Amino acid sequence: MSNEPQPYDPQLPQAPEHMPHDPMTPPPPSHMPPPSPQMPPHYGQMPPQHGQMPPQPMVPLQPIQMVPEHPRAQVVLVLSIVGLFFSVFVVGLLSYIAWYLGAQARKEIEQGAPYLWGGSLQAGYWIAKISSIILIVSTVGSLAFIVCVPLGMMGFLGVAGAGG
Repeated sequence: MSNEPQPYDPQLPQAPEHMPHDPMTPPPPSHMPPPSPQMPPHYGQMPPQHGQMPPQPMVPLQPIQMVPEHPRAQVVLVLSIVGLFFSVFVVGLLSYIAWYLGAQARKEIEQGAPYLWGGSLQAGYWIAKISSIILIVSTVGSLAFIVCVPLGMMGFLGVAGAGG
């Protein structure tokens, strides 16, 4: 007997280990599971997996009642932005006006006014507050610089003049 492979002959019986393997051929029918006689419970949906809830019917959403913004919300926002960008100049005082108007609107809302504390009003209030604080700090710093530099120069000149 030779060790050469014999050509495949469909007439001859062959052992399963010698049969050619084609990955595209389905397995013999004895290895396939029997078809399920039941249809899925919900057509077009996968049946729930173990431990999952079955899909629930869609409930129509209720319309959301929109709460209007305070009438001064846009004014507060615009004044605070203008005050922030021009805080170096006198126009920076607009931040204080915006802060005041925003605080008044906030008090009205806290007392029960039917307006929204959020959006433009809240953003304008916080921008105005921050830019007002920046304006205070920069003003104090500028005044300190204006007062301290001449005093320092006089002290430096006085000390330098006393030594010579």
